[in-house]
Amino acid sequence: NCETVIPCDTITCLNGATCEVNASGIPQCICAPGYFGTNCENYDPCLAVECPATATCEDGVCYCPTGYEGDNCDVEIREKYLGTYNAEEICSSGTYNYEVQIIASSNGLSEFFISGFGNFDNPVISVVGYIVDEDNFEIPASPYPNINSIGSTTVGSYNDATGVIAIAYQIEYSDGTSEECDLILTPQ
Repeated sequence: NCETVIPCDTITCLNGATCEVNASGIPQCICAPGYFGTNCENYDPCLAVECPATATCEDGVCYCPTGYEGDNCDVEIREKYLGTYNAEEICSSGTYNYEVQIIASSNGLSEFFISGFGNFDNPVISVVGYIVDEDNFEIPASPYPNINSIGSTTVGSYNDATGVIAIAYQIEYSDGTSEECDLILTPQ
């Protein structure tokens, strides 16, 4: 009365896993992508995703390190902002056209300067922009010479298709008056 036992009949593989018998004759579950554990009972969506070496994975999505983007997380986000722009500023006091330059800051990959902001010339103002994500940035409220504060009222945006930058901001002058402006920067 001998009974033949098929090794894979002795274990239960879950979640679409298959059973294989290893070289020692022991059955083991071969898990589907994302699953792990003796019976493939555990799930980690990042196990099924291959991220670039510098990226991190959360819930099956790859995230580049701060300040980087691209398929390989090797493109500095702020690089696309840098350059010379024609500025159109629409404020309650009027519409103003001038030129600005966006230059890199040495304080980190997520920071840049908009030089010539507001067309102020005594002195020329360079406001600090901080990158929020791949296509958005903000200008934190800060004092500047002869100005109590300049700061964004919404998150600024970068249009990948056109290179146009848009931001709404509020300025408070040293005499206590203030106004809100919409600024559109078009690359030259």
